[in-house]
Amino acid sequence: MAKNINIIITTSLIAEKLFEIFKRERINCVVIPNCKGYSQKGSFFEFLGFTDSRIDFLAFQCSEKIRKVILKYLLVNYNQKNNGIMFSVKGGNLMEVKNKMMVAIVNHGYGEKVADVLRKEFSCGATILSGRGSGVDYESFMGMSIDADREIVVSVIPSKIYVSIKKCLKQNFENDETDLVCFSLPITNFDKLHRVSNN
Repeated sequence: MAKNINIIITTSLIAEKLFEIFKRERINCVVIPNCKGYSQKGSFFEFLGFTDSRIDFLAFQCSEKIRKVILKYLLVNYNQKNNGIMFSVKGGNLMEVKNKMMVAIVNHGYGEKVADVLRKEFSCGATILSGRGSGVDYESFMGMSIDADREIVVSVIPSKIYVSIKKCLKQNFENDETDLVCFSLPITNFDKLHRVSNN
């Protein structure tokens, strides 16, 4: 059975603490540091505290037992406002899940336009990552030049609006001189590292 891909978006300080667990448990982790967060009214990233600061994006695979150990560690030590979010994605029927992680890849400088569409048209937050493709035998992939700088926009969205978002992005980018690749992954777990106040 395939393991889930776990995603943690958090502060650099907490990410450094997690690396100690990853090293102890021999977990390989992909890290994209210094990401930017955007949201419609600040509500989504406001509780994360990331609206005006940089964050780290961590992706890793592990057993469900270890995932629970990591989540427990985060809840015991960092379960307060502005510390981050953790969720998991896996393969399967995309229509069976309530939420998806949408990924849009565009030329450098166009990430904010994608985030604006998500924010204004669908009230969805987004995280913009900087990236650069690499390929041994190919110069392009799906019509995109591999060696050019890219921006990757990641957003957690309701599954039912994914098709509408794709159509809206296509309309907004049809006159721009940029490549646009968009795909989604199902989200199986969604855990906020934030204690809900009883007040």
